[in-house]
Amino acid sequence: MHFEDIEFDGYISVGVIELFWEGFDSILAEMGRVIRPGGFLFISFPYMSPIRKLKARMRFYQHHFSNELEQKLDSFYQFALDNDNVLNELKKVGFVPMQLKSYDGIKGFKDELTWFKPILQPIYDGKIFQRIRIGSLLNVLFKPFAAHCALLVLKNKKD
Repeated sequence: MHFEDIEFDGYISVGVIELFWEGFDSILAEMGRVIRPGGFLFISFPYMSPIRKLKARMRFYQHHFSNELEQKLDSFYQFALDNDNVLNELKKVGFVPMQLKSYDGIKGFKDELTWFKPILQPIYDGKIFQRIRIGSLLNVLFKPFAAHCALLVLKNKKD
């Protein structure tokens, strides 16, 4: 990025680091470079929820190096990242976690267990059950198993 070192008090990254085929190490290093010591990083990304981890172990997803994926290098692609791996990489560039949360349980559940999608999509879109707030309840119930994204709030401790 074309910014000076320690130029910002904070940095917000929503759904960015998971889009790069070559990984996110250089992006995290830049975040560490431009955020002043004591500054904050708010970062969100799709993560490997327990349901996604189970599906990956059962080989429900295409392997990273498959020919089909290699042909899609120039098109949109999104990786689900491992929370612990991202957190460890952020620590390497000087960040300390302040808060970690997962969110969007309905989205994760309906997208990963697609036979529920016809029932859950209208709830997710807010088209039904708005008055009784069932969407909020389902989000709480599904989040531990199938949350779509993680939100990390970190502080730059680098001197």
